[in-house]
Amino acid sequence: MRQRLTVLIPCKDEAHNISSCIESLGDVADEILIADSGSTDATLEIVSQVQIPNTSLRIIQREYVNPSDFKNWAISQASNNWVLALDADERLTDNLRDEIRQTLATEPVFDAYQIPRNNIFLGKRVRYSGWQHDAPFRLFHRDKCRYDARRVHEHLLVASGKTATMKATILHNTCRSLEEMFAKSIRYGSLGAEDLKEAGKSIRVMSLFTRPVFRFFRHFIWKQGFRDGSIGLLLSCLAAQGTFVKYALLWSQNYQGLIADHPNSLATSGRPITGNSAETDSLHDSSKNIQKEPRALTMPGIHQKVQSVVDQLPRGTLLDVGAGEGAFSKWAHKNGFKVHATDVNQQDFCLTDIPFTQTNLNGRWPFMDNSFDLVVSIEVLEHVENHYHFLSECCRICKPSGRIVLSTPNCHSIESRLNVLLSGFDDCAPRPIDYSDTDPNKIYLEHIHPAPLANIELGLRRCGFEIESTAFNRHRRLSSAMLPVAYPLIWWRTYRQLILSEKDSQSRERNRKLLRLFLSKQLLTGRISIFTCRQVEQNLAIDSDKTKTFRHSA
Repeated sequence: MRQRLTVLIPCKDEAHNISSCIESLGDVADEILIADSGSTDATLEIVSQVQIPNTSLRIIQREYVNPSDFKNWAISQASNNWVLALDADERLTDNLRDEIRQTLATEPVFDAYQIPRNNIFLGKRVRYSGWQHDAPFRLFHRDKCRYDARRVHEHLLVASGKTATMKATILHNTCRSLEEMFAKSIRYGSLGAEDLKEAGKSIRVMSLFTRPVFRFFRHFIWKQGFRDGSIGLLLSCLAAQGTFVKYALLWSQNYQGLIADHPNSLATSGRPITGNSAETDSLHDSSKNIQKEPRALTMPGIHQKVQSVVDQLPRGTLLDVGAGEGAFSKWAHKNGFKVHATDVNQQDFCLTDIPFTQTNLNGRWPFMDNSFDLVVSIEVLEHVENHYHFLSECCRICKPSGRIVLSTPNCHSIESRLNVLLSGFDDCAPRPIDYSDTDPNKIYLEHIHPAPLANIELGLRRCGFEIESTAFNRHRRLSSAMLPVAYPLIWWRTYRQLILSEKDSQSRERNRKLLRLFLSKQLLTGRISIFTCRQVEQNLAIDSDKTKTFRHSA
């Protein structure tokens, strides 16, 4: 059965683009949804005059907060299950229209499709300069995908992980003038600084020089921008400019934060506040009533990807292990889970309406056996001393019918393996740990113990659990580029280790299942691994008494 399609076009002041964009759709759309965020030019007048046979056209309006928030709101307004997100400066080609019709002629196999873009900058096509692999997700199922919370270069999260790339391309007219490109570079840099600040990142002054220079050489040399001539040089300079703006603003905000935290700093009114004034008392009283908004203390996109995985699971009791400030706990509570949070330090936890228990994650956790339907740990495993003990505690407190969701940096990607070969450090712990004798507990803020897949699988199996499904957050471009060259060597070495070198037939059969995961494209290119784990059925598990003993003694 043919799937009906809604074309979503977010826009603001796009009078010079909107008409050509709509015309390029032809008859591929059953509905055109114009999501306007406050246009002051003739955009809406032009749209209201458009008439396309057998296609409904609607205009929806809302205040613009950030791209992800705006698009997620607009997607929910679509009348059809399948959505094609198109910017006003993009055009569908004839081949792409035909491929979309063919894809939607029956129920698609995949939930989201990437569409390559031919980028035009100042009238010339950009073939290199880091834009050669530009293929954002554009066609997707409305109910199975959402954008992450990044303010710039938002990424579509696909809950099932079933994605594909189309052959035909979108024509993308990036900017009409150099001034417009400068303004966009500065705007994106500013939004990127807010993302980094929200993630708790900091920067040294020296990086204000080194990072833009590295970004320029990355685009101009590594990404072959020199092959685009003067356009490539200009784009590399603009990339360096955006990087400088992003990190300069981040440094400025962090520096101002340090000044604000100083005891002699000025109040927001610009006047010094004396310790005995009534004004000081009122400010202190009011500050106690303000609940701090919890931040996700991970790289942008990780929490959103884990949320998309957890959202598919049945509601019940949930333990947030390593809750930090409580960003995930807040989301889970809002989405129907009965949440309990735990971490090594309660001072950072911001929420007062969610119960919290302070826990030494390297000791026995203060929870009864079989206490929770769902145990979620986001970027914690690499911070603990003993993986097997951590996993055994997760298994012990998880109900027999429950699930464990773990996320940890993927140390099996090709880029991570290359780093180990060249420097001796993988991506999980890319440099020696800065140990402080004055505060030894700070060591647990570092990645002290990378968690290879084999260790995770062994720890779960010894407790009677198994990996049910896997997902990965983002795919590294260098790993993807090296995959065709490195894959034959990786396949042979992995096959030899797991199959040929294993003498026990039962172990060899179990390793065949692991082999598919070890050789999957997602594992070899993904940045963050997310595992959903369940208890093995009783007749397939290890002896239950031995398993139970290990859970209590690991």
